[in-house]
Amino acid sequence: MAFHTNPKIQELLIIAILFPLIIIPRVTNLGLFLGHDEKMRNRQSHDTFLAITEGQWGDVESSNFGGTNLTWATVGAAVIRYAWLRGQGVPLSFKDVADYSPEFDPLSGAVFNSLIVILIYLFARKLFERPTAVVATAILALDPYLLAESRILRTEAAYATFIVLTIICLSIYVRTQRRRYLAWTGFWLAWGIATKISGAIFAPIISLVLAVMVWEMYPTLRQRLKHWGIDMIIFGGVTFICTFAIWPTLWVKPLETFRDLYSFIADWGLTPRERLVFFFMGDTTSNLPLSYYPLILLYKTTPLIWLGLGAFLWQLFTFVGQASCLSTNDRQDACPTTWGKIPFPLASGLIACVVGILYFVAMSFGTFKTERYMMAVVCMFDLAAAVGFRFLLVDFGISKLALRFQNLFFWGLALTIFIGGHGLFAWLNHPYYFSYYNPLLGGGRTAAQTMQVGSGEVVDKAINYLNHKPQPHKQIVVCGTNLPRCQYVSGGQTFLKRETMRALEGQWVGADYVVTYIFQSQRGEYDYPLGVIAYLEHHPGAEYIATFQGIDYAKVYPAPHVQHVSLSQLTGISTLLGYNLNKSKIAAGDTLNLKFYWENDGQIKQDMFVQLTDADNYIWNETTAPLSPEFAHLRTQRKTIIEGTATLSIPIGIPPGPYLLKMGYRDETAKLLGEFKLPADGRTIEATWPSIPAPIRPTYPFDFKVDESLRITGYDVSQIDLTAGKSLWLTLYWHASAEVKKDYAVNLRLLHPAGQEVTYRLGRPIRNSLPTHTWQAGQWVQDPWLLDIPPETSTGEYKLELVIIDLASQAQVGRKFLQSLNVTAK
Repeated sequence: MAFHTNPKIQELLIIAILFPLIIIPRVTNLGLFLGHDEKMRNRQSHDTFLAITEGQWGDVESSNFGGTNLTWATVGAAVIRYAWLRGQGVPLSFKDVADYSPEFDPLSGAVFNSLIVILIYLFARKLFERPTAVVATAILALDPYLLAESRILRTEAAYATFIVLTIICLSIYVRTQRRRYLAWTGFWLAWGIATKISGAIFAPIISLVLAVMVWEMYPTLRQRLKHWGIDMIIFGGVTFICTFAIWPTLWVKPLETFRDLYSFIADWGLTPRERLVFFFMGDTTSNLPLSYYPLILLYKTTPLIWLGLGAFLWQLFTFVGQASCLSTNDRQDACPTTWGKIPFPLASGLIACVVGILYFVAMSFGTFKTERYMMAVVCMFDLAAAVGFRFLLVDFGISKLALRFQNLFFWGLALTIFIGGHGLFAWLNHPYYFSYYNPLLGGGRTAAQTMQVGSGEVVDKAINYLNHKPQPHKQIVVCGTNLPRCQYVSGGQTFLKRETMRALEGQWVGADYVVTYIFQSQRGEYDYPLGVIAYLEHHPGAEYIATFQGIDYAKVYPAPHVQHVSLSQLTGISTLLGYNLNKSKIAAGDTLNLKFYWENDGQIKQDMFVQLTDADNYIWNETTAPLSPEFAHLRTQRKTIIEGTATLSIPIGIPPGPYLLKMGYRDETAKLLGEFKLPADGRTIEATWPSIPAPIRPTYPFDFKVDESLRITGYDVSQIDLTAGKSLWLTLYWHASAEVKKDYAVNLRLLHPAGQEVTYRLGRPIRNSLPTHTWQAGQWVQDPWLLDIPPETSTGEYKLELVIIDLASQAQVGRKFLQSLNVTAK
């Protein structure tokens, strides 16, 4: 028998040609990014499979989402892996293979989805002549929308193709009245339901199609009810039994699974989604309007599908009301039914469109809408478009061109034009495919201004840019919400917003880079505070922009990489995001430089104060942190990110040891409004002796000689007028001209105008921590003393008396009266 006349060899040859067309774009360049839910799906399918393998039925995971296709894809991959390794002589059990669980492995799902498309061709051949079946299969194989989902660990691609198989088998049954195809319809719908629970919507739609069919076929109500009842028993029974058989969770937890499914549908399908924010028509909304899905269908179909649908509709309008059937190049010469008076294969395209539109309407009234929910509708339109192409090739007169050419050459040329034209859009969007938007509507650039775009694609370009920087493994990158998951392509340490780095609260300032994704700028405040986006755009701006098909998908911004992340908030004033210190160990007399980052609430005009204090809250020095000039105009604007700087001098006389930083705000009257809570790793400053001693100039200078090596050069007092019950800081300034040999004590007394002692403090300098006999030549010491004024102190002018005592001999070395204080009784 000649090669080209053997039908089986012809079919095998066509499948051999189609399979590379189907699988190559699905399995090449995988793993560029992690889409929404992929990690959860991968873990869920593996855990379920492992539990079945080990017989741990109680661990079979109950899922609200279906996703059974991924479980069985995992099973298939494990079986193939087991057979291959055993064939190589590797000693292992099937459990060892089953326990193999890569964190991110989309290959099994991509191959699984490819095999379903081959099944579509095999069933389409029972409905259409070969060219139409080839065109239908090729259109689905190269549809950019379907390709995108076919390459990731998610359910939509398998779900959509299962539904296409369901509609093809339904059309075969309507055409042939062979109930085995009605059983196939229920079988494939069961796969659709087990893959994605929204497939259950097709059950009543198909029931309606069957009702219309029997209504047209039988004249009496009795006959109609009888045949429709039989059809429903077969269709419903097969659907229920196969759903139960396919879905492992139903084997062990049927009631729990149905309860979870009900809760999921009630939550995601019927409950308003106020907590979610979407971008649509240039604005954000929590409830997408009914116009959203039509716009998705227009943007996600290719111009060639529009052409095919146009041809299909033209053919449909031409044949409305006619009862004759097409016979040219068809598998049968006449229709066995007069369903709708429309001939096949036109009726199959009509069934696909009607079912798709009814499903579209049902999904439009759900409260949660997302782009990928329309994939099944697009695939059914692809099927109708294939019928339209048949009309162009066979019934519109184009086939007359075949008279001048060999028939095989003509069909090859025609199929190449249609399939190649459709596949061009897929090729232009390789390897992401999510980036496809209809060029007749302006493509991706217009789509990004109209609707929320991006499923994580192209983020790999941004991360690879960072991976080529020096020492990428040391980078800290903040990237996305649950999309895009950059850690799967990043060479450094990647934190996800709302997870480790809590970027919504400001931890992004601690990273080296921030990678923003397009829908984050579209949705604005929902993903990042608007002030953060504005700050990153202008200070210093995007370092790299990952662009594809006219869309700026991802932007790489240098982050401040602050040393100390604070995130402390003073309500109505600002949130201190963090700050940098030029050093944490500093010599007395040096200057501490600080740079601050705030999220401003815009309700205060004062600059933040910065203090250096000790454990007794003695303020060794204080300064303010004015805004940097380029941020000064943002002082009164809320939710803006601002920067400021401060220089804090470390007093030359400060003793060595740990000291505390304090930061906060006061109002116009110097009343404390609040202090920020500083991080543990950034609130302590270690002071050391000065490298070059320098003189101190006190507010009240004098020369009080203690001995030949030591003198007091003056003092400061925190206030002259005070109220009884309050405290007073008095600071003495010592200078050692040579090494001090003796151990001296200070007795500081507050005396009543009549001479009686009101209160006193006695001890060595620096709260007994720095005895004078340890002081070296040239050393300056700033020595604070806290005097508590008793509450019962009466009003009057009181004297401060300073007495120096030699502790070895207990002799008084010297005495001096200091500044008088004005005390007011309580």
